[in-house]
Amino acid sequence: MNSAAKEQNLSTERKRREIAIDEASIEFLGRAARSVPMPEDSLTQSPVRDLTSAIHDLVNKLRDLNLERLFRSQGPLSQLTGADIEAKMRFDLDVRQVSADVRELQAKAFQANRLRNDLRQTLEAIKGEQGRLRRIIGASRRAIDADPGADPFLLERFQRRLANLQTLEASNEVTSAQIALADVNMTALIDRVTDVTTSPETRGLSFRHL
Repeated sequence: MNSAAKEQNLSTERKRREIAIDEASIEFLGRAARSVPMPEDSLTQSPVRDLTSAIHDLVNKLRDLNLERLFRSQGPLSQLTGADIEAKMRFDLDVRQVSADVRELQAKAFQANRLRNDLRQTLEAIKGEQGRLRRIIGASRRAIDADPGADPFLLERFQRRLANLQTLEASNEVTSAQIALADVNMTALIDRVTDVTTSPETRGLSFRHL
């Protein structure tokens, strides 16, 4: 930790210890109410929904790829009518589409993994902020208890700032729970993507296309 950061931490701790029902502390409580920014992708993407839909579509397309039907279309009659060539072309097109879907699914999983890592960092930052908020809230409550004869106008403003910090602390708890749930869901889906894209059916697509 550099010297500037150490000085800022010392200043914060000093102010926390010196909290009283006065103008300086009211201003300090106002500045203390800061939120941890969420990753931008979390506000514009729905990775769980996108991955769920993409996995479902890919599994259905893999199920529809019927190699036995292709072999049946290679009989003498089919060869005479050209149906064998048409079936082979249709099968090749289906394989190309599924292969493209596999690559797209892997790209979505990569984006989801990056967002998951960003959210984990955000969760750690929120945990740090929660500790800071709880220390300030505790000191503020003690200041109120220690000064029963405080000026009513100052006390009302002080309590309002304190209420804002308490609301932020409660909101952070909800956000932390939501991030933890999103992490579990994304991890399960990323694992599912690995299962689907490395299955024998999927890995065999390159050989079928030869």
